[in-house]
Amino acid sequence: MKFYSTTLWLGVAVLGQMAYSADSLLLRVTQTNYPGASDYALTHAQTGDFSTTLNTPEASASDIYVVGRDSKSKELFRIRVENPAVLHAESFDPSTGQIEQVKSILQPQTAFEVRVPSSEKLDRIELVSTPVRSVPSNRMAADASAVSATTTTQFSRKLIDNLINKPQRMMLDAAPANTTMLHNTGSSASRLDIVLIGDGYASHEMGKWANDAQKVKDGILADPLFASKRDRMNIRRVDVVSNDSGVTELDKNIRKDTALGAVVNGRLAYPDTSKVFNIVGAVTAADARDLIVVVANTTRYGGGGGSVATLTLDEYAVELALHEIGHTLFHLADEYDYGDCYKSTEPSEGNVTLQPSRSAAKWGNLIRADVQIPTPADQKLPNGTVGLFTGGRYCEQGMYRPTENSRMRTLGQPWHIVNERIASAIIDSYYKPGGTGTGTGTGTGTGTGTGTGTGTGTGTGTGTGTGTGTGTGTISKYDRSGKYKQGDIVDVNGKRYTLTVRVNNQPGGDYW
Repeated sequence: MKFYSTTLWLGVAVLGQMAYSADSLLLRVTQTNYPGASDYALTHAQTGDFSTTLNTPEASASDIYVVGRDSKSKELFRIRVENPAVLHAESFDPSTGQIEQVKSILQPQTAFEVRVPSSEKLDRIELVSTPVRSVPSNRMAADASAVSATTTTQFSRKLIDNLINKPQRMMLDAAPANTTMLHNTGSSASRLDIVLIGDGYASHEMGKWANDAQKVKDGILADPLFASKRDRMNIRRVDVVSNDSGVTELDKNIRKDTALGAVVNGRLAYPDTSKVFNIVGAVTAADARDLIVVVANTTRYGGGGGSVATLTLDEYAVELALHEIGHTLFHLADEYDYGDCYKSTEPSEGNVTLQPSRSAAKWGNLIRADVQIPTPADQKLPNGTVGLFTGGRYCEQGMYRPTENSRMRTLGQPWHIVNERIASAIIDSYYKPGGTGTGTGTGTGTGTGTGTGTGTGTGTGTGTGTGTGTGTGTISKYDRSGKYKQGDIVDVNGKRYTLTVRVNNQPGGDYW
């Protein structure tokens, strides 16, 4: 079983003209939840030269808004955060990969982080929320479960400054941890950063944890989608020692003292998110933990998502984690039809729709002219053929998905083109060309010289090869038109290069 609540880092709408400082502001909020109400406490704040949160899909009624105001109550910015109070739990059959059960759980306590613009004009932060009056059966039902009245919690600038001026507070609250880069392609400011952290590993098992983390990393990068984007992401391992080996198993009445408080209950696995953010936040930069994955030291099948994804060491765990990443990072909907169906509004996710026509469907431009609309599942089309297949997002009828079977419907299936297009756009949104990195591979370059990055190699003349990051070398007859410049990423026969330029402007000399 796994649960999800889409990632919390959402879009910033900046209102008016503001003279922001170079720094951004990170806020960590603890949320205590009751039926129909939530209490919020600001537990950590820090400034730094990091990016603010990224844009994500449309809002729902239960979202939390993080609003910055000046001393005259003028709104400076507004960031939307999906409410993490309710966990939407799914149980898959590991032998078939098909959905078995869907239910929702109200978490007693949750935590989330959000990165906002910093400004000298900032007087206070407001959290504007619409409490959930009941536990919805799935994410689509959350709007129907939200009450109309909103509540506002305020954090003063004085409180924020006090937390900023106590940099050791987080360290004192967190267990000691170390970090190691497993896959490094560039600066966190210009890459998607995935953090793997283990729970339930005692001191004598840290070698085992290193091996387990390597397997998880390899499993993620073995997925064709992630493999094609490996130059746009970093993967980091965080080591933290638990007092006990293994994790708490509620359904078996087994209790363990672990650093992250991870719990397995049936096929549901989840950690104490406050502990996760405290420990990971102590050893990573604010924009170096875009996706946190907790690895629970148990071979039981299970996993979970939300603001922090969780997996176990079962042989199918990585496949379950990829499905969860589809929710948490890519904001994709489930494409199966099990659960309670709500069709009051067009879903915000890009892989499901209420529109039954080719012209109105979100992926209509990818549907071949010879594909029947709606598309019968018994048409014996090759899996991956794009159409309008009936059933998706917990609805048997009236909701459509793009392909017959994908990873968002059944574990072990490919993503397919519609989901891949959405996922690629999100990964690309983190990426900025340039930076240095390390990895494996070999390649040849265009011109003469050597290059380092994801791959190393030498070459003369015109060749093709692999390699991203920062390379050094020369390029014959450099284009004087200004089309290219230092640090540009260029494609040569489908391979990517970072340009480092040397100019020879002596009379009669070539431009290099």
